[in-house]
Amino acid sequence: AAVGLGATVVGGFRGERIEGELPGTAESIGDALFRHWVLGFEVLSVVLLAALIAAIVLSRSGADH
Repeated sequence: AAVGLGATVVGGFRGERIEGELPGTAESIGDALFRHWVLGFEVLSVVLLAALIAAIVLSRSGADH
């Protein structure tokens, strides 16, 4: 199944090129992350922290029974 999926993806996108600016240096990657994507990372960090705390609370409440 995986080989068939891989062949379908390769066949469907053969010859396609991604247009745009390619990040080539650590400076350009850092600039993109910390200028344009910083709000997304901050929101994601809060969501992941809440999920971690919820998982700890749920696992401890199940141990009492």
